[in-house]
Amino acid sequence: VALEILKYAGFTKPVVTEYMDSELPKDQVLTQSVEKGTEISIDTEIILKLSKGPVPVERTKTHTLTLEELEDRVEPYILRIVDEKGVEVRIEVFDGPPSVDVTLTGSGVVEYQVYIDHNLWVKEFTVDFNTP
Repeated sequence: VALEILKYAGFTKPVVTEYMDSELPKDQVLTQSVEKGTEISIDTEIILKLSKGPVPVERTKTHTLTLEELEDRVEPYILRIVDEKGVEVRIEVFDGPPSVDVTLTGSGVVEYQVYIDHNLWVKEFTVDFNTP
């Protein structure tokens, strides 16, 4: 927002932005090179130090996958759960239960794809790690 206000006000020099570690929301101005209320010309270079935002909190959650389609399967199979970054949880299932509990760790909202024996299964699911 600060960059937009400066541009709208007609400042012609590029505004230099630097990002710093902070628990404040991402892009919030932490410091500026010109004190508030100081009159300056529109060609003055301004340096804004902005927040990188809070570090995401990693949480662990258990998700139950219901696998009715495999209920009668007698041979073992490999169940792989892969997130959008390619991080994988791999479980070898021996007796074809209708549901499998999977423990996942992450932050934010993560979408997962499920593979059975290396084939994409029709089921995808999302886990919201923001909530306890």
